[in-house]
Order: sequence, then C-alpha cells, then structure tokens
Amino acid sequence: MLVCNMRMKASLSEKRRIHRLRGFSLPELLVVLGILAIIAAVAMPYLLAAARNSDFDAAVRQVAIDARFARSLAVARGGLYRLHAGLDPALGNPALNNSYRVEHRDPAVGWPAPTAQMGSSADVLSNWQDLSTLYGGVTVQGVVDGTLAAIDGAIFNSTGASVDTSNALRSVSVTLQKPDGTTRVIQIDPAGNVRMP
Repeated sequence: MLVCNMRMKASLSEKRRIHRLRGFSLPELLVVLGILAIIAAVAMPYLLAAARNSDFDAAVRQVAIDARFARSLAVARGGLYRLHAGLDPALGNPALNNSYRVEHRDPAVGWPAPTAQMGSSADVLSNWQDLSTLYGGVTVQGVVDGTLAAIDGAIFNSTGASVDTSNALRSVSVTLQKPDGTTRVIQIDPAGNVRMP
C-alpha cells in the first residue's frame, strides 16, 4: 500500500509538471493575436503621421544645412556662394521647381549654367537636390526676399551676409510644403544667419 501511494504521488507530480510545460491553447493564442491586431490598427495612423512629419523635418533641416554650407564656403573661400532654387524663372525648367543646389559665382564668368554638374564645373558644389523625390512629396513653395519679391535663392558674400546681386543686404525666406498643405519657412536674415522653425 505504501508503494502504491508513493507511485500515485509520483504520478500526480509528473502530471502537474507535464501540464505546466504544455504551453498555450489555441483560443488563448487567438485572443492575444486579436488584441495585438487591435493595437496595431489603432497605432497605425499615428505611426504614418510620424513618418510623414519625419520626412518634412528632414527636408527642412537639409535645406537649412545646405544654406549654412553655402554661407560657410563664402566666408572660408571668399567670393559669392548661393543656395540656388530651381524655381528661378531664368532656368525655364519646371522639372527643377522642387530642387536646389549650392553654387559659386566665378567673377569672370558669373553663375554656372543650370546644366553644369559637379565634377565638370568647379563652381557647382552640389547637384540639383529634388526635395519631392528625396522627402516624400515635399515641395518648394517659394523663395522671397524681405519685400516678398520672388528671388532665385540666397546669396552669401565673403563676410557671410545675405546679399542680392548688387551686394546689398537682404533677408530671404524659403517656404517648404508637405503634401497635406502644412508649410514651414526657413529664414535667412541679412547677417546670413539661417533659422529653422
């Protein structure tokens, strides 16, 4: 009898151990997957909006960085450097409307031709950057001076100041827009300081 009781106890403890190692049942797994699906459905719009905002923030930062790059080159190397907007009517190329590049003005020749590329021209410091392609539909809405007149970009002289073609000081605003219509304006003051919103 004692042996029989010991076998029953061993058998019960083994059954409990096996029961604990069994895992989850199919209904339990389905409930957990259902909860995860609901959480994902609720969170997805927020994640998509965050991704769109991230692209827009990156586009604004990139344009501001390149404007600062043009300014630093003007100070370090002397001469005129600019952030040239593709909206420039003199370009006559609507495909460049959402583009910009950094250029140097050769005193003997002037600004580089719109078709000039890095490598073939020492005055082209970056090829055309198309914001709508690089940053999910972000567009350049306008580049204006302090009087709200449309201009071809921001020009920096050897002191780092923002100037026009006659070397007079001017402020510049570069407006970027994301597909939902939200805009952000990068401000360049006459001293050449570049500010992002």
